[in-house]
Amino acid sequence: MIPATDRPTTNSPARYVIEWNGQTETGLTATQVAELLESERYRDMRIYRIHRLDPNGRMELVGVPRDRFQLEDCFLFYRRSECASRGDFDALVRAAERTPPPCRARVQLAEVGAAAGSHVVAIVYPAEFSGEMSAWLAAIQYAGGDTVEGGTSDVAGYESIRRRLIDRAQLWGTEDGTLAATSTDRLASGA
Repeated sequence: MIPATDRPTTNSPARYVIEWNGQTETGLTATQVAELLESERYRDMRIYRIHRLDPNGRMELVGVPRDRFQLEDCFLFYRRSECASRGDFDALVRAAERTPPPCRARVQLAEVGAAAGSHVVAIVYPAEFSGEMSAWLAAIQYAGGDTVEGGTSDVAGYESIRRRLIDRAQLWGTEDGTLAATSTDRLASGA
């Protein structure tokens, strides 16, 4: 059982309900669900995302496949020049400092020599946060790339191509708890 103090607030869009062995647990984050999936005890659990929560307590639930928590998703922002791609990378990292993303994400600036563009800014994140990441990019008004691709199948494609890594950054998330955990770690270490 997850302590109630560790559960997200009602405003958090990344809330889940799990059902296993006739029991139900509500108000879990994606990170907590992923942790439970690693336990043999929860091997038969069913996962639902809270799609809508009414003021009277009624919930609209959407089933979520288990493997969704092991997948990564991405956006690939291609440019023809390194200078333009560097500008995209720097703008994304600065925006994330002002308005953190909903989940942890790795950002890479790489030279790829692909037909769509010779350079790419790749942002890779847990697939369960696909909708939230799209909304976050729109909210920060990110307009990177001449050409944009993305999706869970594009992660493997990007990871398998030959590329020269120019720069990288790790972003920490608000809804998956990594931002809070990272802040706590920094405070504890005196950073």
